[in-house]
Amino acid sequence: MNDLLDNLGESLGGIWDSAVEGGNSWVDAWFNNEAEKVSSAAPEENRVPDRQQPAQQPNGQPIWY
Repeated sequence: MNDLLDNLGESLGGIWDSAVEGGNSWVDAWFNNEAEKVSSAAPEENRVPDRQQPAQQPNGQPIWY
């Protein structure tokens, strides 16, 4: 009887450990995804620097030197 209870306890403990590890992995992935969204939404990261953009005429056509 003790062996059965020990095996059951070990099985439940293993299931619990797997669920906790999976939950931690999911939470870490969610936080990383949210952090990536925030960093990719930063305007200074998405703007092309002025030195890389050609000058433009009033109608929007680039002026190439």
